[in-house]
Amino acid sequence: MKTYFKNFDGIRWYAAGIVMFFHIFALKHSTYAGIESHIPMEGMGKAGVNIFFVLSGFLISYLLLDEIDTTGKISYKSFYMRRVLRIWPLYLVVACGYVLLAPLVCSRLNVPCSTNYASVVANMRFVLMFAVNIQMMLAGSSSGSIHEINWSVCVEEQFYLVWPFMLFACRKRPLFLFIFAVAIAFISAGMTKLIPVIMKHPLTSESLAYMYRLSVTGKMAYFGVGFLMAYIRKRNVPLGSLFNKKYQWMAIGLILARNFYSRLDMLDALLFGYLIMAASSEGFVLNLDRVVPRYLGKISYGIYLLHPVIAKLILILYLKMGIESTAWNYDFWYPVSCITMSICCASLSYTFFESYFLNRKARYEVARFGMLKA
Repeated sequence: MKTYFKNFDGIRWYAAGIVMFFHIFALKHSTYAGIESHIPMEGMGKAGVNIFFVLSGFLISYLLLDEIDTTGKISYKSFYMRRVLRIWPLYLVVACGYVLLAPLVCSRLNVPCSTNYASVVANMRFVLMFAVNIQMMLAGSSSGSIHEINWSVCVEEQFYLVWPFMLFACRKRPLFLFIFAVAIAFISAGMTKLIPVIMKHPLTSESLAYMYRLSVTGKMAYFGVGFLMAYIRKRNVPLGSLFNKKYQWMAIGLILARNFYSRLDMLDALLFGYLIMAASSEGFVLNLDRVVPRYLGKISYGIYLLHPVIAKLILILYLKMGIESTAWNYDFWYPVSCITMSICCASLSYTFFESYFLNRKARYEVARFGMLKA
């Protein structure tokens, strides 16, 4: 029997869309733009990325649990080949392209660029090791380099490196695995406060907090909540009226309120997990299984990776054309241009590049999961 979570493609699109909106509006504050934004996006940008982490925790865990139920074990070779075929091709092309071509493009367009030969070599090293987040952690701040968009992909790859082994080892103790994952995140958060005090470390609590937000250990609460929801869904744990539509609307309201005006924490992970769990059932309050969001969700990986360079190039074009800095031009037409071009490029990428590799994933599937894509 095929498994299909019909709302998940829509969730992918909305998460990618939130991140894209954040980057489009944040880019206007870059060193060569400085154009004010009239729309608050800071919290929502973080929310979009963290939704992806919870969704990944859910889908990967569900697939692994299904494989254990079917075969009694996990084929690690098959798991990692599926991840390689889904993540690596577009990541390597886009990330390496950003690193290698950015200096040339900036030079041709007469745009300030701090990249030199040494930084190109360093950036390429971290890209190829799937360690862009670690590069940013070591630097202590963002350099503004466009390849840094890949930090979250690196976090997911680092999660995939250990999670199948952890899940199989704890397959009979799911609550322990969930608590262990959350404990890792809480200990990591606590260390950002304790290290400067106990060890008199030169790093400040602010810089350590920045490192925490970029680390895979700092995101384990999101992955852990995703696993917990997958386990509940897979084992059909009775939850009574917990997913009543009234509670679902309350959760959506809390997410919107917190992500506009507040920092993200464990509560957000639980709220995201709750909604993803609700979306996996028939009683979800939002119907995201429509043609447009379903297709946009299918190409959301390309949208996520390609939109930064598209937004940057369009902004350069706007500035070189001398387009007046008004809300109409830069809070409406500029985002519309970026979103349209990002969707078009992602669609071409999916059709003519990604699909070639995705079609080869089938040979590494232990069981047929239909449209449950991860």
